[in-house]
Amino acid sequence: DNVLGGVAAQGKVRGLSLVDFNFPQHLAGLEPAAVRAALEAAGLEAGAVCMRYTRVHQRGALTNPDEVLRREAIELTLEGCRWAEALGAEELVVWSAFDGYDYHLQADHTAMWTRAVEAFREVCDAFPRPAAQSRSPPPARRFCSRRRLAARTLGSRSTSGTA
Repeated sequence: DNVLGGVAAQGKVRGLSLVDFNFPQHLAGLEPAAVRAALEAAGLEAGAVCMRYTRVHQRGALTNPDEVLRREAIELTLEGCRWAEALGAEELVVWSAFDGYDYHLQADHTAMWTRAVEAFREVCDAFPRPAAQSRSPPPARRFCSRRRLAARTLGSRSTSGTA
């Protein structure tokens, strides 16, 4: 479970140049300078910081209907951005693992979409770099650049009133 030792071991893998870190699991309790030093000593760079929300966000992280839990997820995401920035990572991957529903008609998708856009807007405004990516839980296999998606969506909403 030693993350810095894991970085050193990954530095021995031929052809490996980037390391992704799950946040907060891999980075909690560490200092950015120590992680940067481990990466440098291993001849590696940080590729991405990947958000990993816990079961407390089972009803959604950035889309959670509970404002307190949603705020916690946003703050955690902002902290992930600080880590990505400190490590020089070019991406922050947002993958909530839990989207808050089991069946399509079980959720208010319009409200969830609104909460997601608001949360991503806050994160993007606070940290224009690194580029955040949004990944849906499997098996959906959907992937999009959050910045491009948000720009297209917000642009289309402002001109046509629909997403």
